[in-house]
Amino acid sequence: MFKTMPVVFGLICIYLSQIVTAQQSQVQPPNPYFENFVKGAQFQDLILPRPITDGLESEGIWGSPEVLPRDVQNGIEGNQWSYWGGNPILCDDGNYHMAICRWPESKGHFGWQKSEVAHCFSKNPLGPYQITDTIIKEGHNPETIRLADGTFVVHTLNGNRIYAAKDMAGPWKHIGSMKLDPRGFRRHVLDEHSRKWLGSNLSTELRPDGNILMMTKEGGITYSTSGMKGPYRMIAISGYPRNTGYAEDPVLWKSRHQYHCVFNHALDRRSCHIRSLDAVHWKHEGGLAYGPDSFRFADGTQNRWYKFERPKMIQDSKGRATHMSLAVMDVSKSDDKGDDNHSSKHVVLPLAVEKLISISGSPTIDAQTSNLDVLIKAEPGFSPADDLDLKTLRIGSDRVVNIGKGAKAVDSSPQGDDLLIKFQGDFGYNRFDYDFKLLGSDRDGQLVFGYALLPGHSPEEATLIIEPCGIDKKGDQFLATAMVENAGLMKSARQDVVLLKYHPGGCEEVSRVSIEALEPYQNVVLSETLEETPAKNEAYCFELVNPKPTAGYWKRVDNTDPSIELTGDWEFRDGDNFFMGSESRCSALGDSCKFTFTGQRARVCGSLVRKEMGAAEIYIDGKFVEKVALIYGFARSRIYQTPPLEPGTHTLELRSAPFQNRGPKMAIDYFEFESQENRIQDQ
Repeated sequence: MFKTMPVVFGLICIYLSQIVTAQQSQVQPPNPYFENFVKGAQFQDLILPRPITDGLESEGIWGSPEVLPRDVQNGIEGNQWSYWGGNPILCDDGNYHMAICRWPESKGHFGWQKSEVAHCFSKNPLGPYQITDTIIKEGHNPETIRLADGTFVVHTLNGNRIYAAKDMAGPWKHIGSMKLDPRGFRRHVLDEHSRKWLGSNLSTELRPDGNILMMTKEGGITYSTSGMKGPYRMIAISGYPRNTGYAEDPVLWKSRHQYHCVFNHALDRRSCHIRSLDAVHWKHEGGLAYGPDSFRFADGTQNRWYKFERPKMIQDSKGRATHMSLAVMDVSKSDDKGDDNHSSKHVVLPLAVEKLISISGSPTIDAQTSNLDVLIKAEPGFSPADDLDLKTLRIGSDRVVNIGKGAKAVDSSPQGDDLLIKFQGDFGYNRFDYDFKLLGSDRDGQLVFGYALLPGHSPEEATLIIEPCGIDKKGDQFLATAMVENAGLMKSARQDVVLLKYHPGGCEEVSRVSIEALEPYQNVVLSETLEETPAKNEAYCFELVNPKPTAGYWKRVDNTDPSIELTGDWEFRDGDNFFMGSESRCSALGDSCKFTFTGQRARVCGSLVRKEMGAAEIYIDGKFVEKVALIYGFARSRIYQTPPLEPGTHTLELRSAPFQNRGPKMAIDYFEFESQENRIQDQ
């Protein structure tokens, strides 16, 4: 086995073995910026205690004391094999089937570099899962997707290989590899291989039209209209609120009107949950998606796993997540030497399932809305009229509901088996909202939650995206070029686009162009002649006039701008891959970079370099938020993005700090801030 290891797979192995020491960092304390969250605000609140299948065991099984006793019948584990990742799928035979990665335990954790993919099944989503056979002899981090025609496809880390079968048990056939068309979205990545490599740890989901949506490891969004092989056309660089801390392992799924994504930061051992109507513009729900406290049994016993990665969701017929599966380890990766008492396994955690809720009628909802009727559908085992504790219910913007505010239920009336509830109060509506969140409990005190799409929004609405601007020379002229595409599923309206020029004196509009309505997936290439040769400290970009408010109105501020306060010993580095040709770097403990802005959100981008960078302590309005590692990514990577803030003047500050054996080195390229005042309007 593995006589001809693919070059890319081998490079991944080398890279991950080099960063394993960094992955031994301790879990950070709860983020004080989210300390006022109520139950149900964080995705980890949806994780329910696991039923015990056949008792809790300690004797004769591997594991440190922190993961004993446990139910070995949950998920899949064994003393001879280490298991890692896989997503269970309910198949036509009524069983849950999974393509799961495994390797001999005697090889230690880094036996994954020569892992195989096996088939297993269970009649219960929680397990136990029974192995039938090896289905792929070489592969790691498998994910399975079922296509519209019923075909099962597994894609693996090594070389983005894909395998297809009519049945999960096989036989499986290698049908090729996935390809990426970056289309200008990775212009700033100088290395050609990195620019065009699709990456590892991918997550896929079908769009309503049957085409395939894919999120890359670093949070880039792509789609294919040509089946699993692609090419996957990039439409967004990153949906993550931060790429620091080695962001990876996204799981993408569509539930009712919106897309969800849960991913982790391997170095920080933290996790995030983000949501999106169009899979391009994402909202950070805040808090944690899962963590050491997520692994509880029905009798109160808790296992505190050291490492938890590869999240995947089991979905019902409506797309709702019913269970989350995770790969877990009892010790750090480097401490699992093989032929010892340590290993990894696959666990499955039951989830509270969102209720089917909708806003009645087609009211106009704005910041002044104070009354709303919401219909909650009955389902097998759930009668809203009998089961809900109405006095606990709150609905509104997730920003207010997650901290215990929102409109309250004041009246209700049965609608057949369903229940129409009248809510009254402050819904906390803001322009980032495309739905309202419901939180509360039933009469037994169990969590109740759901999301109601706001009138005027549709999961299939047009979504115009613009790739980063490129500067091309044609003869003696310079052209600013970029592609505009409709990444949504409805025809767009006629749209104006402006070309902006950033320079040391600020930002100015160069020209405007109108584009006709675009069908879904249709695009047009813009090409504007520049009147003068671009200087090294200038940058150009195309922006939509009057973009969707849920996308936000962002403006970029270069590292040389006087609104950025540098404290300490900073140097400026020139480079074509930096915005406006330069970035700021520091290397002393406590050196800081403070950005003052007037708006509701801000983010900072810079270089994340594995062998050079340290960490940054994040402060918002002078309050410490968290410490982030700066060691994985590219130039112009997103270091951090604030949650939505109250409109007004705020500060985002980064202070340099060491990370393990690395010094306190930090690199800042530019900031961006979001404000309604930044909106480009019609002339």
